[in-house]
Amino acid sequence: MPLLLLFILLPMFELYLLFKVHFWMAGSVGSFAALLLTLGTVLVTGVVGSYLAKSQGFLIFTRLRQKILSRQQPSDEIVEGMMILVGGVMLLSPGYLTDIIGLSCVFPWTRIFLRKTVMLYAKKLVGVGFINVIQYNRGNHKPSYSSSRQLQVDDQVIDIEEIQ
Repeated sequence: MPLLLLFILLPMFELYLLFKVHFWMAGSVGSFAALLLTLGTVLVTGVVGSYLAKSQGFLIFTRLRQKILSRQQPSDEIVEGMMILVGGVMLLSPGYLTDIIGLSCVFPWTRIFLRKTVMLYAKKLVGVGFINVIQYNRGNHKPSYSSSRQLQVDDQVIDIEEIQ
């Protein structure tokens, strides 16, 4: 239901913003020029966004491949790849709000900040999930992390894969 509302309300809001900006510009540059500017911004952000998504996607894919070959964990590259995919889709959809979100996901400078935010949020979700499982199974003990695959509660080490 929330996704259905998102797919209905977001395009309606985007249309509202497009018309609002168009009428605001029409007051100063004329109706036809405002129409050309509005359509031009939608077209330019779509073309530039597609190019950026493609080039940044190849760059991330190369970094991902290098990390895998050197047997390192490519979590940053996976998150950034998903962000580029989401940003590219947002940029192909006409509208100012989706363009702002899409460009912030595609540009490397803003993507680094967003990646850190997304990863912190994901770590909190995962940590809360594990803590809830441990508290449910073992009582109210405070868990501490000993490695990326193990969770330590008091003197007992629990393998995370067993929890799942």
